[in-house]
Amino acid sequence: MPQHIRSAGSGPIATKYNRISFDLSHVQPDDRARADLLAPGHPLHDAVMDETIRNFGGALNQGTVLVSATLKEAHLLVGVVEEVADATGESVARRFAYAYVDSHGTVHPAGPAPYLDCAAAPNGAATHVACGLPWLADAEDKATSWIIANQLPEYLAEVQPRRLAELIRTRELVTKRLTSETERLLLDAAAAAEKERRGEKPKESAESLRRKAVELDVRLRRRLALLDQQQLMSTKPPQILTAALVLSVSDLPSCD
Repeated sequence: MPQHIRSAGSGPIATKYNRISFDLSHVQPDDRARADLLAPGHPLHDAVMDETIRNFGGALNQGTVLVSATLKEAHLLVGVVEEVADATGESVARRFAYAYVDSHGTVHPAGPAPYLDCAAAPNGAATHVACGLPWLADAEDKATSWIIANQLPEYLAEVQPRRLAELIRTRELVTKRLTSETERLLLDAAAAAEKERRGEKPKESAESLRRKAVELDVRLRRRLALLDQQQLMSTKPPQILTAALVLSVSDLPSCD
């Protein structure tokens, strides 16, 4: 593995891998050693993605022209970031997805890696954009509207239960720990006050212990208020990061 890739990663990246797979079902075949699954979150995958974007990010902004043997007409392929955030503005979950838009403005999911079924368009095919595809002008808007209405509600419904379960558990642990500590401080404050009434000097004054108990109570209330905000989740507007015009094979002669 090149040094510049390994040094760019946020986690440990080996100098070489015996086996890798992009498909979860092929990670552990019966007759071969386990493969590393290269997917978002794997240090090597993320390092290569970051390096690709750094070197070729401009191409993502410009778009490209591809050819598909499975499509019957030209489509716009868009790559979109979908995100769920809480009421504090913090991101709860993000994912990258693809969608196709056709000439009628109809949008449908394109799967995890639709470009793998496409080939680079021949030189000059980009002129097809100028050969009568006026629907491209608002195709991205159509995709954005469809994702807001169809994809994001489902994504929110998927993320919310998992995140709420985490927050409920956190609330229980925080409440139990801070309440227990507050009660201990109040008991110690009562014992210290009794010593002070007898003229003895406690290790820590009753007033200091009561003040700490109050501070802990305030801390608990603030933490619970934050958890209340974190439980309020909503989707952010989708971000289209890349787009490609995907032509069908039958489209190619139309610009001869």
